[in-house]
Formats: sequence, structure tokens, C-alpha cells
Amino acid sequence: MDAETDLRAVARLRLAVVRLARQIRQNARSGVTPSQLSALSTLDRHGAMRLADLADHEGISRSTITRLVRQLDDSGLITREADPRDGRCTIAALSPAGHLLLSDARSRAQAFLAERVAGLSDLTAEQIDDVAEVLERVAARRHDVSAPPGAATAEIPVPAERA
Repeated sequence: MDAETDLRAVARLRLAVVRLARQIRQNARSGVTPSQLSALSTLDRHGAMRLADLADHEGISRSTITRLVRQLDDSGLITREADPRDGRCTIAALSPAGHLLLSDARSRAQAFLAERVAGLSDLTAEQIDDVAEVLERVAARRHDVSAPPGAATAEIPVPAERA
């Protein structure tokens, strides 16, 4: 694949991912912002944690996570308490209301995506799984903000055809 074709393919992928993510978010109807939903999902996936650790997971500043956590706490979606090992630090945890919001939003988002995928009758479950694997690998790569644009990036191989 030449560089121009490669750039077109990446541009198509970016646009498709952005549009699909927006549609999924809109259909999840969670009532919180995407940043808040992401923080709630992180707490659900990794458990209670210090705000500094949550900021690192989310890739945002500590002042931003402090505001975000305050909003989530005011909404009753998380709990905050002092770290027993260091009273200067705060630990955030998902509240029962936060668990319920995530569960409902995930159910609606998954139902929306399942309906969309079901309409692609020419694709097999294995092909859809291959696409998911590639997207997971792309999403798992950390962006190095200190690297200049266009710096060396690792290739992401496409899964081999299944036998």
C-alpha cells in the first residue's frame, strides 16, 4: 500500500470510528458527558482508586479529574473518601447508582450496536471479531504527547484469515 492510499484508509477509519462512537454514545442515553462516562467505566473496570490514578487512566490533568469527580459525586454516581494511608489523597469508587447508570447505558449501547451488526448479514461472527481485535489493539496504544507528529509508530498487523 502506498503512502497516499494508506492515508486515505486511515482517514476513512477515523471518520467511521468517530461516527460510530457518536451514534453509540447518543443511543446509550446515559445522561452524563463522555468524559464522565469514561471515568465511571474506569472505576467499574479497575475498582476504587486515588484521583491521581484515575487522572492517569483517563489521560487528563489532576485539576480536570478533580472537577469531574466533584460532578459525579454531586450526582451520586461515585463516592469519595480520604485515603486511609494518606489523608491528603481522595479515593473515588463507583456508587450503586453509578453501577446502575453504567449497566443501563451499556445495555442500550450494546443493543444498538447488535442491531447494526445484525444488518450486516454478509459478515461472519469471526470477521466481526477480527475487526474488534484490530480496533482494540489500536485503542490500547498509548499516544506519546512528547513525540513529534509522524514519529515512528509500530505496525498493527491485520489478523490472519482463519482456517
